[in-house]
Amino acid sequence: MKRSKPIIYAAAALLALSLQASAGGQESSVEFDGGVDIRGILQGAKENADAEVLKPENFQAAYSRWERDCATVSMGAQDPTTSERITLESRVYQERCYPSGPNGERSCHDEWAHTERRSVRIRLVGRGEMLPWERDVFRVCLDGHWLNADQIDASHEYSIQEPNWNDDTIVATALRKVSSLPDPAGIFAQALTAENGAKSFTLTLSDRWTSYYSGEQTVLSVQFKRHRSGWFDDKLEEFEVSFPSADKYEIKFNDLKVQNNADYYVKWRFKRSGSVSKDKWQGWWKTEKARYHDAPAILVAQSAFDPAFVAAQGKTVCWFKTIVKDQCVYSCQDGSTYRRQVAQPDPWDREGTTIPCPQIVIPF
Repeated sequence: MKRSKPIIYAAAALLALSLQASAGGQESSVEFDGGVDIRGILQGAKENADAEVLKPENFQAAYSRWERDCATVSMGAQDPTTSERITLESRVYQERCYPSGPNGERSCHDEWAHTERRSVRIRLVGRGEMLPWERDVFRVCLDGHWLNADQIDASHEYSIQEPNWNDDTIVATALRKVSSLPDPAGIFAQALTAENGAKSFTLTLSDRWTSYYSGEQTVLSVQFKRHRSGWFDDKLEEFEVSFPSADKYEIKFNDLKVQNNADYYVKWRFKRSGSVSKDKWQGWWKTEKARYHDAPAILVAQSAFDPAFVAAQGKTVCWFKTIVKDQCVYSCQDGSTYRRQVAQPDPWDREGTTIPCPQIVIPF
């Protein structure tokens, strides 16, 4: 850095002070400063030096970092092969360091520099047949200048061509058909019945996609639980069981240590074992509660759904019958038919809190 003239004046002032000290503290009649305001010159030199240091070109950027921005793109069998656009924004930061002491000390902190923005889409090329529930899911991320995409779960293995700087389309070319995750709502609870007096329950599950899994196995993991209001529920039984793919599956819970007038339910999950889908657990789901009574009788759900109880309030009860085109179809107490959309669970929610088609509903 080029030295400024005020620095020379400051050196002269320091020499004058040194000579005055060597004279034993006696005042000298010689005016070394020639009447110049030494304090003013020193203050001006400091301000000039500070201004020079604070110029942007003298900032020392130790490193840069980027805030990564990502989005998920999901495309089904009936969707267009080119996705809608998504906008990604990545904030870029730089560490700025400034002199903060006479011995080379520096003070550093992160400063926002600029924001990178990209509006992109995904185009699928050469994709073959997909099963009704399958989806091609990609994760697209912008990290500073760099844009990339990864295949999360898909019906095919894709070769992903990342775009150039001026391109806005990520091209994914299908190489071969592969197994993807099964439909998380493909199996649903039809009924949990209590065989009162016999201390046993029966869980009935229905399968939407039996025809696609012919000759394969369905594996079920079940937990039979007693509901305890205001406390942790008791787990009375837990096991896994495998069935050949079928329209319905029935699981018996026998010789249970059940209590009179207590509510029970089953927490369950499933996976497909074979070549059609990935061998991964789906769920957990929970059935509606069923109350056990010592007196011999059959109870399918809670007393709130008892037809006589509901009819007394001027309403009707509808029982689940089947699924048609993603709609739950119910047969109602008054002879009518009631329909509602199948509840689709969040694919990332592994707790399974959504029931696709409740066994009993009361239309309002």
